[in-house]
Amino acid sequence: DYTFSYTTVDNPEAGLLYLKCVPKPGKPIVWGYIITAVQADSLIPVRQEFFDEKGSLMRTMYYRDIKTFGGRRVPSVMELVPEHKAGQKTVLTYQELSFNISIQPDLFSLRNLRRF
Repeated sequence: DYTFSYTTVDNPEAGLLYLKCVPKPGKPIVWGYIITAVQADSLIPVRQEFFDEKGSLMRTMYYRDIKTFGGRRVPSVMELVPEHKAGQKTVLTYQELSFNISIQPDLFSLRNLRRF
């Protein structure tokens, strides 16, 4: 759904690469673009900045506390901070992760999604 390209930013941090993620035309995506900062050596995300269609920063997702789950190094904490709502944030912490597990095909059916 996005076109990706390397980009530069004001005040770049050493050891990070920056990707600009632009929605492909006709895709129903709310963001004008996203700037993703990843560690250059591991490509593990550090943060994502979400911009509206006018280019204003709307929210930032921070990734931290890298841990190994199922043989993969991933951030165990994601923190989403809205730009214009002081003191508000959403934090998601992974305590356990499993990859390549089998799930029932109907798990994400509309019927099941409506139940939750």
